[in-house]
Parts: sequence; structure tokens; C-alpha cells
Amino acid sequence: MDLILLIILLLLLSVIAYQDVKERQVSWILFPLAAVLSVINSQYIISLNELVLHFFVNVLVVGVLVICLIGYIYLRFKDSGTRLWNYLGLGDVLFFLVIACSFSSINFILFTILSLILVILASLFQSSKMRTVPLAGYQALCLILFLIIQRIFSLNSFNDYWIYQWI
Repeated sequence: MDLILLIILLLLLSVIAYQDVKERQVSWILFPLAAVLSVINSQYIISLNELVLHFFVNVLVVGVLVICLIGYIYLRFKDSGTRLWNYLGLGDVLFFLVIACSFSSINFILFTILSLILVILASLFQSSKMRTVPLAGYQALCLILFLIIQRIFSLNSFNDYWIYQWI
């Protein structure tokens, strides 16, 4: 059953990636569907109580990122944040909530940093006529890659032990 769920989640993430890259907009219903599937997929790994705790910490991290972005836009453009949606789409923020359902807090921060680095690198090679970066689409591709690797190598996105070994 968990394999069927994973395949459906991967297909849904593929649709998000395709719509964001191709059309620069994603149907809003895909984000709650992906979040629900991510929660169900995560339930095969950890309990609901642990998942809720990680989710709220991850949402707090996203909130800090958005506040920092608003601060940057204010300082850079002397704008009170109304330009925020020129630089960050609502779909991008909603996709962060999907990712928040999929990782422990430390792994969420690492995934976010690594996927943003990959998004920056990918945006350097995109066509010059594309003025914006399909952040949710590119991060969906990163999540697809991670979920496939996770399945192949039996990784646990809620286990932070491997990080403590490096410290």
C-alpha cells in the first residue's frame, strides 16, 4: 500500500513541477493533496504526534524565512512587502508546507538549503526570457529525487542520527 501511495505522490509532485515550469502557475488543489499524501506517507515512518511537532517547527522556520525575505525587500526596495508576491509566489509558500510534512526539522532545513542551492544553479541555466524562477516546480523535482532515493536506500527523512555522526 505504501508503494502505491508513493507512486501517487510522485505523480502529483510531477504535475506540480510540470505546471510550474511550463505554465508558471499551479492549480491550488494540488498543494493540499500533496500535503495530505505527504502526511500519510510520513505516517509509515513516525507517529502523528511526532509529525505534528516537526510540522509546526518546520512552519516556524518557513515563517522566519518569509519574514527575512520581507525585511530584505523592505530594505532593498523601500517597500512594505507589497512586492513580496512579485518575488515569491503563493504556490512557493504552499509547497514549503508540503515539504514541512515530509521531514524532521533538521532534515527540513538541510533539504531546503540544498534544494534552494539547486534551484539557484538551475535558474542560471534557464532561458533568458524566463524572468522568474519556478521555485515550487524545481523543489518538487528535488523532492521527487529524494523520495526515490529514500525508497531505494531505505532512508528515514525523520532520522537525524546521520547528522549527529558528522558533528
